[in-house]
Amino acid sequence: MNQQKLDEITRTVTTYEYYDLVNEMNDLFPSIPVDITAIKNHPNVFRQNIHPEYNFLYRVRGNASNLREPWGNLNSISFIPPHKIDFIKEYGRVNKPKQSMFYCSTEWHVAVYEMLPRGIKHDPDNDQEFWFTMGTWKLEDDLVLATLPKSEKYLKELMDALPELGIPDKDLEHARRFNVNLQKRLNNEEAFKCLMYFADHFAKTKTDNKKEYMLSNYFADRAFGRIKGFNELESSKGSKVVLDGIIYPSVPSGYNYSNIVMEPEVVAKKLKFMWASRVRFRWMRDGSWDLLDGNQNVQTDKIGNFSWDL
Repeated sequence: MNQQKLDEITRTVTTYEYYDLVNEMNDLFPSIPVDITAIKNHPNVFRQNIHPEYNFLYRVRGNASNLREPWGNLNSISFIPPHKIDFIKEYGRVNKPKQSMFYCSTEWHVAVYEMLPRGIKHDPDNDQEFWFTMGTWKLEDDLVLATLPKSEKYLKELMDALPELGIPDKDLEHARRFNVNLQKRLNNEEAFKCLMYFADHFAKTKTDNKKEYMLSNYFADRAFGRIKGFNELESSKGSKVVLDGIIYPSVPSGYNYSNIVMEPEVVAKKLKFMWASRVRFRWMRDGSWDLLDGNQNVQTDKIGNFSWDL
């Protein structure tokens, strides 16, 4: 791998069009090993506290204008449907403009942390409240996921920027040990550096320009076999793999929990929507904070509308 060239691309990525970036990255990465996690839909795989016979995934959306009134329809909190695809105007971590993906978390409070407004700061003079609508989906089948390592760089950056989150030093040490074990398991220094490069770009919690996410999108396109000439994914063991999604560590949780991103077709096939709830995040002026799950467990009618009891 030409490190000098890669550094140059990384520094100037926002000047690229995606097609040109892909061509440059293909030259740098003729092979990208992918660490695979096979999640069997056995009881309590995610070690969740409710209904241990099931496995749940959570997705939240901030209420309009941060009001207490929740969203009224399943389409408003799930992946963006095809007839609204034009509303996706920027790159996300694993989506391009006009590309719908389903982002979710293995714990409900992590889903909330991931959706807190970027740049939020503690206000010593005022309490702050943020209201969300949360959807809960039940896993119906096994998942095969590409797994990202744990970026020590961006975890340390978040710990320094927001000490109020209370991420302990031991979480950083756990990340280091995880990566050391991965390095030993891969037994290939170039492969390890490659995965850590993309792990850094998945872990970024702040971007000045959404086009910076083109780099994590490139990894996703390679993993999902979307790039011509790289249509077959190889696991780190050399076997051929068909992915359901990508699992990556949640930085705000100190990497204790995970986020998963899937294409809408996988959601329709392997997940079942269960219910929606109202959620409040409150950050008090004294620096303490709490989360409240309204726990209403509101289901949909035949056309996907919620009937909230407000």
